[in-house]
Amino acid sequence: MLTVHDRLRDALSRLENLVAKALTASDMESRRWAETLLPLVTQAKLIARQYGYVVTNPPYMGGKGLNPALKTFLKDNYADVKSDLFSAFVVRNFEMSEDNAQLGFMSPFVWMFISSYEKLRDYLIDEKTITSLIQLEYSGFDGATVPICTYTLANSHLQNLKGSFIRLSDFRGADNQAPKTLEAIRNKDCGWYYTAPASDFKKIPGSPIAYWASSNTIKAFENFDPVCKNYTVSPGIRTGKDEWFLRFWFEVSTDNIQFNLSSASQMDINNKWFPLHKGGDYRKWHGNCEHIIDLKNEGESIKDKSPDFRLRDKKFYFKQYVSWSRISSSDIAFRYYPKGVLFSDAGPGVFSEDESLWLMAALNSPIGNHFLRLINPTLNYQKKDIELVPYVQRPSDEACSKLEELFKLSKFDWDASETSWDFLGSPLINNEYKVENAYEKLTVEYKSTTQKIKSIEEEYNSFFITALGLQEELCASPHPLDH
Repeated sequence: MLTVHDRLRDALSRLENLVAKALTASDMESRRWAETLLPLVTQAKLIARQYGYVVTNPPYMGGKGLNPALKTFLKDNYADVKSDLFSAFVVRNFEMSEDNAQLGFMSPFVWMFISSYEKLRDYLIDEKTITSLIQLEYSGFDGATVPICTYTLANSHLQNLKGSFIRLSDFRGADNQAPKTLEAIRNKDCGWYYTAPASDFKKIPGSPIAYWASSNTIKAFENFDPVCKNYTVSPGIRTGKDEWFLRFWFEVSTDNIQFNLSSASQMDINNKWFPLHKGGDYRKWHGNCEHIIDLKNEGESIKDKSPDFRLRDKKFYFKQYVSWSRISSSDIAFRYYPKGVLFSDAGPGVFSEDESLWLMAALNSPIGNHFLRLINPTLNYQKKDIELVPYVQRPSDEACSKLEELFKLSKFDWDASETSWDFLGSPLINNEYKVENAYEKLTVEYKSTTQKIKSIEEEYNSFFITALGLQEELCASPHPLDH
């Protein structure tokens, strides 16, 4: 990361000659200083040189691992790429390269997508050229699960060049990576080899390196407003110590929980517990309402004891919203909460006065995961990712009628479980039937409910796919995890 000042670079040859002479001097003190200076001069010459080819695996270290001196150095010298040591190394390597030099790197592929690396992407797209890239699957290295890519860059901006990309995301395991790469090189029609001009990346908000995006997908980003144009997305409450301040609702007396509030002004400052959504497993439409948070006296305990808390956006407390699980190991799913439930860092909120159901249907349709895989194909879906999804306006008030039914069916299903705070009793316990007959009746009802949900989903999925012009890429059939 060190650089050699231009004035010193010009004097290096002369300094090297002086050191060489001093090494043969009869004066012992001169020889001693020359021996000390020689490796420094040699190192300075290596740093000052301009190279035609650079191949490296730069060191990875995020902000939390940097000591104060290194953090300050990156902030002062590489402010636009200070998110990680490797991104600063990428820029530094260009500084050490000749014009039109070729550079090769292996690094985490997070720089391709997440917002903290957007300036690095802009730098590579606008000033340099991504000539090739191979995106490995998460388990691409034996014994490790890491998001890695390997890529080559040109130290010049080649306006019309289409980069070559190989996407190995669908091929699990280290043993598959090399053979599938070679197969793609030999057969460019294999289905995981792509070419794309860098200018296409700029058409997607945040400029992700979404090389597999089709022309129709890119047009959708250009022609439709993003979610943030019509909705407010909030990252939610962060306690900093969930194990201290959160509980499952059934761990305390319900007399100490304030349910069914509609605003922060209704909170009793002497009451301790309030309902909270904290992400959870993959589930659409409604559910995962299991947690409560200690906000007694406006979160007094959190403020006093937590080292890192955020009690933000109080104006949205207990309002209706759509949420998701911020960290997910599968596809993302969205749920609707009519009122009375707080949102959290792990279960953020998207807020609207009267279009929450419509937004939930849009994001739960195949277009939701389709666009989010382009914006940020990682396991961590942030506020900004949701804000950038292209959005189709509700055509009429009547368009939500079936969504209300879908929500009620999903809520009924969730409330049939003892983990729901609205659980009233097992549907198997029915005085009119024996348990065996009640089970048979319940099975028939569940099958009918599942089919009804599936039918409604498919109808809305078809609408959104058609509206965005993605009929050739997406299928209206509901996700296999849903039914």
